[in-house]
Amino acid sequence: MVITGKYMHQTSKKEQKPPFLPLQHAPITLTGGNLYAVSSVPDCQTDRPITYLHTHDSAEFGICLEGNGVFMIGGRIFPFRGGDCTFIPAWLPHLAQSAAHTVSRWYWLSLDTARLLVWAPELADLDCFHGEGTPSLFPAETHPEENRLIAELFDIVRSPDRAYVARRLSAVLALFSSGLHRRFRPAGDGNGPCIERVRKALDLLLRNSSKPLAVKKLAEACSLSENQFRRVFSRATGRTPQEYLNELRIAMAVSLLRGGTLTLSEVAAECGYPTLSSFNRQFRRQRGSSPGRFRRSLAGETP
Repeated sequence: MVITGKYMHQTSKKEQKPPFLPLQHAPITLTGGNLYAVSSVPDCQTDRPITYLHTHDSAEFGICLEGNGVFMIGGRIFPFRGGDCTFIPAWLPHLAQSAAHTVSRWYWLSLDTARLLVWAPELADLDCFHGEGTPSLFPAETHPEENRLIAELFDIVRSPDRAYVARRLSAVLALFSSGLHRRFRPAGDGNGPCIERVRKALDLLLRNSSKPLAVKKLAEACSLSENQFRRVFSRATGRTPQEYLNELRIAMAVSLLRGGTLTLSEVAAECGYPTLSSFNRQFRRQRGSSPGRFRRSLAGETP
């Protein structure tokens, strides 16, 4: 059984169940330390019937520039149109088909989500967001926040500044994951209730990582006392708020050091450390070497 143009025109806005189709794997290899891969020109999806599905080994984001049709993702079928965005976890079968006698145009972005969110393991598992109750397609009308964040990911990778790209991809991806956990938390997530209670604090930390930590403000955002907040935050993340912030700052510092354009003092200031000595101390504690040694190792120099 294939999905024909006729079938597609009968598709309602409500997601439908697809027939069984064979799978093909289309690897997207992020080599050389690359954190992402983006299509350089728009990809054209035709009205060719869907006779198979394919998978990728990386999470894939898509943005539809124009056109309309249906997108088969996992076990469901979603109607799409220009302006819609998609998020497809790694290894989830999918394929798009445009409306009869039309072509739709897409940009695709593959991300190494594990490395981008290494500092926040509770947000790094995005592969669990699929199946009933979790959308894979995000129209601006019904999912404005997810649609905006996905579009922002595509804007970020246009920059030639690799350090900026890595830093912003990490922050925006974390906000996207945070939103998914808040709205579509997968069943069986043991830390889910705790994560939900401190979600606003996590968002504040992500947006203000270079500013001094104010636990009182974080607690107020979560409608908790400071003592309650510290307990719930620790259960949710396995860290104190200060430990979480330090991990976030050093992850940002690693991205800046990889860019190679800022001095160590500038990196320290950018990441919220008032002195180079405090930055060096925290960096060594987390990475096992000084920032300077780390940068020299990236350049292939003798440490």
